[in-house]
Amino acid sequence: MRVLHVAAQPFPTRQGTQAAIASMLDASQRAGRDAQLLTYGGHGEGAATSAAPRYSHRRGAKLVGRDSLRSGPSLRKLAQDVQLSIAARALAEVQRPDVLVGHHVEGAAACMATGARTVFFAHTDLADELPAYFPSLLAGALRGAGAAVDRALSRRCHAVATISPWLRQRLVADTPQLASRIHHVPLPWPVAAPIESAERAGARAHLGIDAGAQVALYAGNLDAYQGIDALVAAVALARRRLPRLQLLIATDSDGAPLRRHASAQQLEALRFTTLAPEGAAGGADAEHMRRLLHAAADVVVVPRGSRGGLPIKLIDALARGVPTVAMPAALAGIDYGDALAVSHAADASALASVLIETLANPTRLQGLRDAGPRYVAQHHDDAAYLRAIDACCASAMRP
Repeated sequence: MRVLHVAAQPFPTRQGTQAAIASMLDASQRAGRDAQLLTYGGHGEGAATSAAPRYSHRRGAKLVGRDSLRSGPSLRKLAQDVQLSIAARALAEVQRPDVLVGHHVEGAAACMATGARTVFFAHTDLADELPAYFPSLLAGALRGAGAAVDRALSRRCHAVATISPWLRQRLVADTPQLASRIHHVPLPWPVAAPIESAERAGARAHLGIDAGAQVALYAGNLDAYQGIDALVAAVALARRRLPRLQLLIATDSDGAPLRRHASAQQLEALRFTTLAPEGAAGGADAEHMRRLLHAAADVVVVPRGSRGGLPIKLIDALARGVPTVAMPAALAGIDYGDALAVSHAADASALASVLIETLANPTRLQGLRDAGPRYVAQHHDDAAYLRAIDACCASAMRP
């Protein structure tokens, strides 16, 4: 089956969704599939993975000016969406793919405009995430609008793929008559080479982190839906029991707003760094930096204020064998078993408690290090992804 993936995003970047899409295309290519990707014009920020992609990647027309890598709606993205729709129609006429897979709302809309068989690949619950980008007074209206858009795309596209089981449940609840056409498609993700103690010591020395510190790592953007405020508050609470605890925030986002709103007590625990070394073009340099950050960490923490989407940073941490602590919304309906430590509630106090319990228990930490890669190998291999995306595309081909 010839499949064209369409993503309304700058590509490649170090952001989670872009890395997830790259991983899907890599899995298809490894299986000898015809894998193609169409994205916004421009050139992202270097390779999204450690090696140059072997799948075909095409771009829409480049707009004048600098593209934003931030998540969320903008006027520039609307113009890019128009260009993407034009490019998708032109490419579909030439390539004649059997199915188009549109990632996120705008990608699905661009695919629908071609008239071809379309899969809506939902990466987030728009009703839950959209209000995070606007003033709280608009939350109710935006939540309703987000749900309406997801519902409309689910009905108008020929099939739906979801990045998480919870998101599938959400869309099935809104459109129960389409349940057989809505599929959870697990993300393919590689298991990393184990991090050894010597590498850990070297990583801390490189980053200027004391060997005796306890380090909680957050690696990702600082958008409101991530639940960063709860994480910062949780670490400050946990430091009452674990005074050597530091929160290492690795991000390409502007950290100034977070610093301004943090208390003096919270600021004492914070350390900021970037997700890639200065001047790096991505690819191997970016992957080396991510490995360095994970090697320096005692735990990775994944807060989450919005359900539905799959935090790629969580899967990445498990694959690297770094003990991982998460808030309930980050699970997105997935049962991680003993591979993950989860807070009992979605607040700073509960997150602080599980951080303390995990970091104070060496046996628990070692169990998480062992279980994470094992879980990813069992549940996020290429075969699981290919079976699910094949079933979804077959649904789209049915009358």
